[in-house]
Amino acid sequence: MTEPFGCLAVLPPGLEEAGAAELAALGAQGVQPLRRAVRCHTDLATYYRLHLRARLPFRLLRQLAVFPCRGRADLYDGVQHAADWETWLPPDLRFRVDASGAIPGLSHSHYNALQVKNALVDWQRSPPA
Repeated sequence: MTEPFGCLAVLPPGLEEAGAAELAALGAQGVQPLRRAVRCHTDLATYYRLHLRARLPFRLLRQLAVFPCRGRADLYDGVQHAADWETWLPPDLRFRVDASGAIPGLSHSHYNALQVKNALVDWQRSPPA
């Protein structure tokens, strides 16, 4: 059994409560309805079960890391050091970044997505330490 991790289920508006009930019935823990989403914790087996059996979520997003972010530099540095990117993002693969949310100094989602992508591309291009 794997260690539990955070998960976010993206849902259509108005289906948050029904989505939360569905995820809980499929084994998700700590289910918390949000606006257009449900936050929960799950292990890898349950995460796969959610992908196979959940009918309501548009997407299921796995949380890789959490770090404090108070501005542009924190976002860039935090992303570079947040996860074991060699495991998740081999340099020969393409990737796309979507972003939502805002804090003072990071209020434009397109800029935030570009900042995350820049941090990852710079990490890929840097020589191994």
